[in-house]
Amino acid sequence: MGFVVFANEIRSLLTEAHGSCLITEHGRLPVCLDITRATEPHCFHAHLLMFPGVPAIEDSARPYFAKIELARNLIEALHLARRHREYYLLSPDPGRFLVMTRPGRIIRQFSRFLVAQTLGRPELANWRRFSDRERALSSAIVLRRKLQEQK
Repeated sequence: MGFVVFANEIRSLLTEAHGSCLITEHGRLPVCLDITRATEPHCFHAHLLMFPGVPAIEDSARPYFAKIELARNLIEALHLARRHREYYLLSPDPGRFLVMTRPGRIIRQFSRFLVAQTLGRPELANWRRFSDRERALSSAIVLRRKLQEQK
């Protein structure tokens, strides 16, 4: 699985630069919802997100879910996740992965919401208003340089 190798490599580089790197993935959510309800939800796809240097959010996430399954690595977690129509994957460190499920839908930007709450900065959950573009660009430059060094 080239994707898993790549994701692990990026996580390792972000952890090296920031001390930690939280991984989340929200599974197949209907992210293209028509708020007028004129059409069915579409664009079902997953998003793997990495949050370098943020505090742990596991305790904040747990109350939202009815079932939590544990995995030792990303491959194992993705295999568990395939059993569910919708799920939330959370990995506080490279040796701990949780696949969390619940009845009903998971809200969009759930990871960002939890991270923002944990930081005591709920306004940061709004990615349109607080994209933190400069930090993203800075991290991309660092990652690009580190990946080129490894070639």
